[in-house]
Amino acid sequence: MVAKRENFAQSLRSQWLGQRIRAHRERHGLALQDVAPIIEREFSTLGAYERAVWPMPLAVMPLLLDVYGIVDERERDLLLDTARYAWRINQWDADTNPAETSLPVIDYSWAQARAKQIWLYGATHVPVLLQTHSYLEALVRAKEGDVLPEHRVANLIRERMALQEVLTARPPVQVRALVEESALGRPVGGLSGLRDQLEHLIAVSQQANVTVQVLPATVGEHQALDGSFTVLNMREDYPPVVYLEHLGGRMFLEAGRAARYVAAYKRLQELAVSPQATSAHLATLVAGSDRAATAQVS
Repeated sequence: MVAKRENFAQSLRSQWLGQRIRAHRERHGLALQDVAPIIEREFSTLGAYERAVWPMPLAVMPLLLDVYGIVDERERDLLLDTARYAWRINQWDADTNPAETSLPVIDYSWAQARAKQIWLYGATHVPVLLQTHSYLEALVRAKEGDVLPEHRVANLIRERMALQEVLTARPPVQVRALVEESALGRPVGGLSGLRDQLEHLIAVSQQANVTVQVLPATVGEHQALDGSFTVLNMREDYPPVVYLEHLGGRMFLEAGRAARYVAAYKRLQELAVSPQATSAHLATLVAGSDRAATAQVS
């Protein structure tokens, strides 16, 4: 009896593996129809492996590695180990050295590039995709400045700014941000840094693919009080995943755990003020920051 497709988890690891194998195939200019007879599979089945519709059989992996001329020992071991554990969901990365693990540490930028919609919730500060350079730099230095050497801090700032390229991607990626009102009053980078950030939020929210809403301070308890998170609604009907960050590292949540965050985000949307009211509120905050800056100088 053939197992049903829904019995298999289209995990981030299985998606990463399929994409990596496809890249090796295309590097050699091979079509699915060219490879399928060699590994004694239907070309549609091989395509399903690459799309993570079906799990990559361990018996097939060495054949593909040989066909694609993958002789680098580290690459072969990485792909074989990933196939062996591709069913694993919910990845925790505790700032380990990627060279010390046999499984790929899924990079956030890779996952973000596969999303068609990005939902951001900023509990304590403006989400990274909507930050100005000075605001982002102030946050990174506050969090990592005493831990990382200067060159790594600078690289981290560049990498995070590069994530914002998704805002102008083609085809457009829909970005929705919910930001706690209290986060909009935190003077990250000083009062001038906050003012620039508020103005940037107003400007970026005018883009057709970006929606910004404020969660008013009058809202009491809700499901997301534990902190900020990002929901990546993936392309091609892959299930959504959730990304979290904190001082201990980073985490991807999938399947049922991700579903809880998706439901929480939808509830937060109902509690937030409209995008139009948010724009007006941001303008009021800009004016308030001007008065505060003037008073500070005086």
